[in-house]
Amino acid sequence: MDSLYLFNLILRKAREEDLEGIEKIEKSSFPKTSIWKKDLLSKKRSNFPDFFIIAEINKKIVGYIFGTPGEIESIAVAKKWRRKKIGTALLKKLITSFKKRGVKKITLHVRESNLSAISFYLKNNFKIVKKVENYYPGGESALLMETTLS
Repeated sequence: MDSLYLFNLILRKAREEDLEGIEKIEKSSFPKTSIWKKDLLSKKRSNFPDFFIIAEINKKIVGYIFGTPGEIESIAVAKKWRRKKIGTALLKKLITSFKKRGVKKITLHVRESNLSAISFYLKNNFKIVKKVENYYPGGESALLMETTLS
């Protein structure tokens, strides 16, 4: 049985009152590298509400994804809820929003050292386009990945 059916997952657009929970997941998922603070998250949500989605279970935020038209900027799922297809559900929901806006290609950057994220994107039809040297603060390289929408 698909693990999504074992709990009541709701995917919806983020609201202002969700930002504290989103920031908490961001900080715990990326403790040394988190750049998305509440004020920046608020601006992203205001500017691109259709592309800022949360996953909620029992009225608790368990994950999020956001971006700009054609670019994924961040995705994370709370540690307790990982490997239950919530990230995949979030990604598919954002892709649907992109398609509704006529987006034909999605790009993203991922840390070269983040093997689980790279694997996740490869499983979801993204391809590695190129390595971008010194992309992140501290000098770590990124992989530019993309997928084409039909």
